[in-house]
Amino acid sequence: MKRLPCWFYISVCTTTVILSGSLIWLHSRPAPLDFSCHGNLIYHDTVDSAPVRFDGEIVANFLPGGSGSLSISGNYVYQNQQWPVSHQALISWRTLHNNLYDVWVTSVTSYNHENRQDRLFEHTVIGATVGEHQQLRINRLPGGAVNISNFYSPVLVCTE
Repeated sequence: MKRLPCWFYISVCTTTVILSGSLIWLHSRPAPLDFSCHGNLIYHDTVDSAPVRFDGEIVANFLPGGSGSLSISGNYVYQNQQWPVSHQALISWRTLHNNLYDVWVTSVTSYNHENRQDRLFEHTVIGATVGEHQQLRINRLPGGAVNISNFYSPVLVCTE
């Protein structure tokens, strides 16, 4: 029986390692975000100087290309004054690890004219103003629900 050259064994081993590594990488990487969900949010922050409260609806859209939007409408109370709000925040996102994502606010559009402190709503309810980012965990739950949370607690539970 003829003996095969050493380079043949090395090339077979190298190909096997590369294919195995590729399969493991494809299997372990998270699926890109591609969903739209609707949820209600009641946010209350009891700061001594000025309590903040928001009660409204949020529609979160995540597109697989790394972009999306948050459409927010409801009532916003700050220093005992109430305003109806209707905003859309355009976002970009990238995967950090498994279900952990880095989400940037790229722009915020207000659909009504409000007489309130600039960017206060974005900072308190959205959690970031234009150019800032947050790290969020996004978990799909049984029954078509999605849990969007920060490191401490759920921020929004919504349905697709």
